[in-house]
Amino acid sequence: MTGYAKQEYADIHLMYGRADDLAQRMYQQQYLRRHRPFHSTFSTFNRLLRETGTFHTVRSYSGRLCNVRTLQIFETVQQRFADSQIEKNTSSCSWCTWWFGNCQDVPFPHPEGTTYNRKRLPPS
Repeated sequence: MTGYAKQEYADIHLMYGRADDLAQRMYQQQYLRRHRPFHSTFSTFNRLLRETGTFHTVRSYSGRLCNVRTLQIFETVQQRFADSQIEKNTSSCSWCTWWFGNCQDVPFPHPEGTTYNRKRLPPS
């Protein structure tokens, strides 16, 4: 079997693309569940084959992580998590920590109608 050069493979593929409707109909009949390619698909593949010698696309970002984590961001997240754990352990209820930051500094109404600071309430 003789081998073809990249240019020859591209020309062969271009001839299939020039068959246009016939090539599209044959593709659709052969692969019933696939999307029927547009005529521009053939010219795109032909250009790709001529330029690179392959149908595989070359992605400049392949192999790289999308999210870049720096040491500064990591340390900030760690510190905020540690601070939130301290707040959870020192406050008596979680809803006021969420709303007010620190539950112990928020005044609460006393059952008799007077307002006391949470720090001054007698232990129960």
